[in-house]
Amino acid sequence: MWPLSYFESNRIGILYALDNPPTWDGYLFFILTAIIFIIVTNILYNRMAAKTKPLYLDIINYTIIVLIFLFLAFFLQSLFIYLFVIFILARFLMILSRIVGSSLDKRNKFKFVGITIICSFMALTGSINFITSCIYFLPASYPPNKRDQLRMIRRIIEIQQHENELHKPIIPLSKAHLVKNDKELIPDSIRASNEYQGYTYILKSDNPTTGLFTIDAIPIEYKRGMVSYHAFPVNPEDQKKSSFRYIVYCVTMADKKGQPATKKDRHFHVHSLWYWLLGK
Repeated sequence: MWPLSYFESNRIGILYALDNPPTWDGYLFFILTAIIFIIVTNILYNRMAAKTKPLYLDIINYTIIVLIFLFLAFFLQSLFIYLFVIFILARFLMILSRIVGSSLDKRNKFKFVGITIICSFMALTGSINFITSCIYFLPASYPPNKRDQLRMIRRIIEIQQHENELHKPIIPLSKAHLVKNDKELIPDSIRASNEYQGYTYILKSDNPTTGLFTIDAIPIEYKRGMVSYHAFPVNPEDQKKSSFRYIVYCVTMADKKGQPATKKDRHFHVHSLWYWLLGK
């Protein structure tokens, strides 16, 4: 997990700073839009060039294209996406010039231009979605109610983490204090009643002998759209390795109708284009 300063900042996200693979929706949507773009533009090009090919050749060609895209998009990721955006623009201009110089009537020209614009827009949207799904999003990318809960969870993690002191008992929320730049970041409500902005915080010792812990933030009175949060250690087994440095904690979030979230729910830093559009 990134330092507390990143969580407290207004920075929206970190691009390619972590081994953060694209989400399945980012990967799949990019592949689909890219293949549609190539297929449709090829059909338009062949139509205007008055070229015809046997159907089985088209099927073979497009199957090869799909396999190439699957390989390049998965292994090259960002580099391939940037190259593909350049390819989209070049292909778009080539098709437009071909349409303008063709012998088609005005109606068909407008129709082909419209199809080209729509397919190009879809392919660009797929590329943007792929890139955004690779970003490690920070709390500032969320609306204030979710941003504040994510920051509070990170502050509590900061209090509990002690380098080379994994066997130290966890600090109860009633004694939680964190001062940065002469400012107390833990409100009195956390110490008094384990509550913060409509959420109840539950700090549990995951294993008393190792100093590991989990944090749950659950709505006190659930209202539609209120998500639950769950923080947990993701690499406790690394303690036995000679290269071990520190425990990494992750936070998941999901609308559980007032019930606790789990480690199987969506990680908070996954915030692709679909989540932006759906307001999640």
